Amino acid sequence: MSSTNAHATFWQWFQSNLDRFDRFEDEREELMDELSEQLHEVDENLVYEISSDKSAARELIISADGIRESFPAVIKLVESAPDLSGWKITPFRPRVDVEQFRLEFDEREYSASDFYFWLQSDEEHIDLILYVPGLAADNRNQLVNICYILLDMAIGEYDVTTKIRYIDHQPLAPDPKADGLKPLTELPVEFDRLCAAQRK
Repeated sequence: MSSTNAHATFWQWFQSNLDRFDRFEDEREELMDELSEQLHEVDENLVYEISSDKSAARELIISADGIRESFPAVIKLVESAPDLSGWKITPFRPRVDVEQFRLEFDEREYSASDFYFWLQSDEEHIDLILYVPGLAADNRNQLVNICYILLDMAIGEYDVTTKIRYIDHQPLAPDPKADGLKPLTELPVEFDRLCAAQRK
């Protein structure tokens, strides 16, 4: 199936199930499986998020899950979306207020301010080190995956993948501010400042 036909097939399926998506919370598990299957017909790396029914309009976020090779698939699929009344179709995980972040992991609750970062740039590139509380060899994979979601929340999936050359994860030291580190809640402002400086 060509990509154009795959896009058309996906949106035809989505439109035919709009009444079910309006009751998404009632059929959550079944619809989640079906929507994933349909997206994987377009590109195997595509994932999604759907907003709560408490919002003014439903939002379908289509994401490449940070996999750069699948970014064109996200863009083309969203560009081919029909006009759907009461729905907003968004490419890539957008920025949100990172203060909303809460996580329970290994019997501990984390917020965005528990994570710290170091950021540097040259004329073309930005590098980032994220300092992670509780990071250890036996939980590294889980916490690193969580950190990428947190970064998407802070500066958006597109910018995380396309504007940062290097990302590393290190255990958080006892006194991060003494080491010149900043809490992750300050990352959006610092990141935008560096990007603006690069454009000058």
